Amino acid sequence: MIPPCGTFDYVAVVPDPKDRSKPWPVRQRQPVDLSEDFLFDSCLVGIAPRLKMSDSGLTPDAGMVSAKTSLVHPNVSRTQLTLIASKRDRANVSTASFHVAQALTSVLQPRDVLNMTRTPSGGLGVSIVRDGCLVAAAGAVTALPLGPDFEARIAADDLEFPDLSGEIKVGGHTYDVWKGHDFLPGVPGAMSVCRFL
Repeated sequence: MIPPCGTFDYVAVVPDPKDRSKPWPVRQRQPVDLSEDFLFDSCLVGIAPRLKMSDSGLTPDAGMVSAKTSLVHPNVSRTQLTLIASKRDRANVSTASFHVAQALTSVLQPRDVLNMTRTPSGGLGVSIVRDGCLVAAAGAVTALPLGPDFEARIAADDLEFPDLSGEIKVGGHTYDVWKGHDFLPGVPGAMSVCRFL
């Protein structure tokens, strides 16, 4: 488990396109109660970081077969999301970045709400909510706001259906969701971080 100082639950309002070239303001979704313990009073990139988005090209080794998993590396255009601490106070690192499919960020419109999370188990998730309605979500969706018409949860272990991993409720209808993969080698929720010197 990752302590609270290594997680985040951020929200940002998408600015007008002319303002997207400079980092956008981001805030914690919920205020953090101070306990005088850095592990609990901080989050990964502080309580009010800035967000910068940049084109990151195709996934590395696109189309190649992984020697470890035998899976084909996807051929996906990516956007890099970089969170930049605005202060050293209550920030564990100065920057943290991760990639999402460019198809996800291409749907952003001014005043959309962009939710970003890193869970205690290292899961990363992003959701886009427009006028209270879900536009898109990826990753650790059970830890994100999805609007009033969507609910995602992890299903309890079921011996009869061992591959069943969760369910999504949309407008009163429930859909079962299966895992895309069980385990990927490496650091959970791998992302680039830069520690304060």
